[in-house]
Amino acid sequence: MSQPSLASNKKPSRNVTPASFPWKFPCVHLKILDYLVFYLGLAFFAVSFFFVYGGAGLNGAARLSVSGPYGNWLYPLDSAETVVVPGPLGDTLVRISGGEARVVSSPCRGQTCVAAPPIGRRGQWTACLPNQVVISVGGGASSGTEDAPAVDGLTW
Repeated sequence: MSQPSLASNKKPSRNVTPASFPWKFPCVHLKILDYLVFYLGLAFFAVSFFFVYGGAGLNGAARLSVSGPYGNWLYPLDSAETVVVPGPLGDTLVRISGGEARVVSSPCRGQTCVAAPPIGRRGQWTACLPNQVVISVGGGASSGTEDAPAVDGLTW
């Protein structure tokens, strides 16, 4: 009596090659309303992004917000003046000119705030932390540019 062979002569039910997968993804056909919803969502995102990051302020003019321990003040950034901000260590002088603002002098020890570059675009800020004085630009874009605030290595 002969023994049955272990090798079978049956063909495999499925021919699997490296180029084919054991599963198949369903083919999705998008309809007109699918495209409409996608593009409306994209437009909503773009408009929201513009209003949050690129839109103008109250009247389109940039404004400088000066905050100290004894009060908060708003100045138009297109003015030319020197502001004295009282703090616990003494007075901090902030000069506004040419659409930019900077800390000119401060009674703090490190003088980092004086060495900081001038600010003039919406979203920029500088501070004298020992004297608790913060200045920031809000409202519309300034410094001759009408685009969104610049993102640099210090922003993140």
